[in-house]
Amino acid sequence: MEYQEYLNLLSNLLQEIERLTEIARNKQEAVQGHDLDQLNDCIKQEQAISLRLRGLDQKREKILAALGFSQITLREMPNHCPKEYQGETRTFAERISRAYQVLQSIQSASRSMMEHDLRLIQKELESRGIDPEMDENYQHMPGAQPPEMRTDFRA
Repeated sequence: MEYQEYLNLLSNLLQEIERLTEIARNKQEAVQGHDLDQLNDCIKQEQAISLRLRGLDQKREKILAALGFSQITLREMPNHCPKEYQGETRTFAERISRAYQVLQSIQSASRSMMEHDLRLIQKELESRGIDPEMDENYQHMPGAQPPEMRTDFRA
């Protein structure tokens, strides 16, 4: 197995992280704009990328095992790979690390906004005398839908 195959995998990994970052930005906009359709679309796209990332991770493990680098992290790889690939490997490691940090930052901000909105919804329900934890309250409310037509959003 050639080391170039590992570099190609790193390139694919970076592309997927960049796609995921773009989706995270779109998701953040959807949360800010209270656009549930866009949010749902972003979540579906994230799930698809998550599957591709799992596939890339499995491929990475196979490539590293074939190259004899099973226990070496991406950060350590430039010190263990063939000399002619050290610069390119270091560049990929740095770019992937930066891209991942940006992604985490955006995801964290989106999560905070969603949690804030959920708290506002919770307060509004409480001010109306609705306890979302108790299904009986929904049944006794005037105009409440029958149980089979309600959605339970509890996680």
